[in-house]
Amino acid sequence: MKRTFSNYGEMRREFTWEGFIKDNLDWAPTGRFNITHEAIHRHANDPKKVALFYISADGKEEKYTYRELKNFTSKFANVLRKIGVQKGDRVARMLPRCVGNYLTFWSTWKAGAVDLPVFTAHGPEGLVAGKACRS
Repeated sequence: MKRTFSNYGEMRREFTWEGFIKDNLDWAPTGRFNITHEAIHRHANDPKKVALFYISADGKEEKYTYRELKNFTSKFANVLRKIGVQKGDRVARMLPRCVGNYLTFWSTWKAGAVDLPVFTAHGPEGLVAGKACRS
């Protein structure tokens, strides 16, 4: 059904999340949902398709294709596995605002681990305070 404002009521009545997921998500080859597959891998066939355009604080422009992101996240996910990170483990990252933030969380998810961002603005004191809250 073509989406228009004139048939919004009908669309709303017929909408189901199951149908949306079936029609719009590719699902990993395993048949299980994998956010990295949905966000990156299924778009990586086109070597020129830009996935991420980044402008750093100093004005430097960078762009990354889906294929580049797929290759990097696969490599880094393998590094995480080699150092013993297992499915369900928590991986904390403390990075400034940079491309590495994106690459790290996608790689962590790909490895099956849980990504925990720790913001550098809080400094070491924020990390210690956060740990104290969970003790």
